[in-house]
Amino acid sequence: MNAFVDMHFIDSCAPFPCRVCHFPVTVADQIFTIPRAPLSAQYLPSASQFAEGVTAKPLCLYSCSGCGHYQLSSEPVHYWREVITAAGLSPAIGSFRATQLREWLVENRLQGKAVLEVGCGAGHLLDILSSSGVQAEGIEFNDVSVKRGRESGRCIRQGYILDVYKDIKGHYDGFVCINFLEHAPEPLTFLRAIFACCRPGAVGLLEVPNFNKDIAESKSYNLIRDHLSYFTDRSLRLICLLAGFEVLSIRECWHGNDLEAKLRVPTKSQISNWQQGTPTIQIFSDLVCSEPGRIAVWGASHQALTLLAMVATDNVLCIADSAPFKHGKVDPVCGLPIIAPADMIAMDPDLIIIIAAGYSFEVKRVLETQYKFSGRVVILDEFIQDQMRSS
Repeated sequence: MNAFVDMHFIDSCAPFPCRVCHFPVTVADQIFTIPRAPLSAQYLPSASQFAEGVTAKPLCLYSCSGCGHYQLSSEPVHYWREVITAAGLSPAIGSFRATQLREWLVENRLQGKAVLEVGCGAGHLLDILSSSGVQAEGIEFNDVSVKRGRESGRCIRQGYILDVYKDIKGHYDGFVCINFLEHAPEPLTFLRAIFACCRPGAVGLLEVPNFNKDIAESKSYNLIRDHLSYFTDRSLRLICLLAGFEVLSIRECWHGNDLEAKLRVPTKSQISNWQQGTPTIQIFSDLVCSEPGRIAVWGASHQALTLLAMVATDNVLCIADSAPFKHGKVDPVCGLPIIAPADMIAMDPDLIIIIAAGYSFEVKRVLETQYKFSGRVVILDEFIQDQMRSS
């Protein structure tokens, strides 16, 4: 099995790693068993095969005690990489898909953009995507489906997502994956491979059978060996988040039989300016460097030590802190002495910068009432906010 994590699943056997969170799933997590279940949805035996007694075996459903994900212990059916769909045969589902996809494409302004369908079969949905003005491409493992799709002019790459994702990393602005995730032996790995194919800001439309409905309506007969995972809205959200996606929405669709998740690949622009120095660091640096007198800092917190590590500290005398166990130690980067507040006051600084998070205003009151400090006092958080409002 080609995968990021080597996992093996054997019928009616535990423990095994959860398909979502990899927490050990044990016999105690088994919640339902069908003693004799079909070998697959597509396997219909002959009378002689049935007579041999090898046409059924146990099917066991587990609920992971780590994350709650419902799953089978079975190994996948032999055609698990291939898509079998009625999208090209049923007028009703075809109409539903056309409306669903076109609304999603318009909603995300994907016209002219590259959109990938993962598990496209012969590519019936690619026609809908292409007719809506996107650059539609598909991935399909089954060679017969690929051949038929290509003969119809559809752009289809043959293979399974885990085998081909490295060749198309960061290429797509959107992806579609309809009723295919539940077949994957390692659904988290599957989604992470799709994630790798997407550009930052790309959107996704993911659909799986709705296990919430099966639970509510006691539809145990919907269990099938082809489907290794059974998603509720909670477990679907969890696996998408673990794969790195933002979950924009999850809703029931197709008469409540499926769950539709709208996803987005997050961007990292919100911290891109950290390499150049954030406004906070610059304001602190300017305050320390422009002060003509002698400076002390109150607070040997991790915030203070990190801030002091990123600026010039030539004007800083010391760091004061109320915790006795810190006294007599030094700043690990700048070497500034860490002393008791009374010893800091005795040094008669001109400016005390308070970096004490939620205790900052309490520290200021102590300076004013207990130590009668008459010099300048700056609460750094408050000072930074004032500077940013005035800039």
